[in-house]
Amino acid sequence: MDSLLREIFISAPIILIVAVAILTVAIMDIQARRRAEYKNQELNAIISAMGEGLIVVDKNQRVLILNQAAGVMLRQAPQDLLNKKIEDVLYLKKNKTYKPFSTTELINKVIIERDVVSLTAKDEIFCKNKNDKYIPITLTAAPFFQKGEIRGAVSIIHARS
Repeated sequence: MDSLLREIFISAPIILIVAVAILTVAIMDIQARRRAEYKNQELNAIISAMGEGLIVVDKNQRVLILNQAAGVMLRQAPQDLLNKKIEDVLYLKKNKTYKPFSTTELINKVIIERDVVSLTAKDEIFCKNKNDKYIPITLTAAPFFQKGEIRGAVSIIHARS
């Protein structure tokens, strides 16, 4: 019995140290999750408050993020456009003759060539919304990277008056 008690007294501090270490790791994990959640909420607030349309697509040109301003321009709820191909979301035409302008080619240039593309008022680009109305826009698209690898493209759209 004495040896059993001695083993318990010797093992108890070790068990306590292990338990404290596990608890510390769990607390650190909870804190990291809270910080990440807070940063995500902060980022969502910034994206929602933007006056320009924001559309983020992955390398396969599927919509990952579409803010409220882009939804207003397109006359569609942003959540309804998520995971759709950009060509099914953003219909572009060039000049007043409404000659088709390929959204797919534009985003491919950004992703493949890792190039920033800016379409200004001089380019006379129009975007078609859900009501079949064409509105004049300017657009800037740039690649976005994660851990040094290209992940897709970010487009900022501004409705011109």
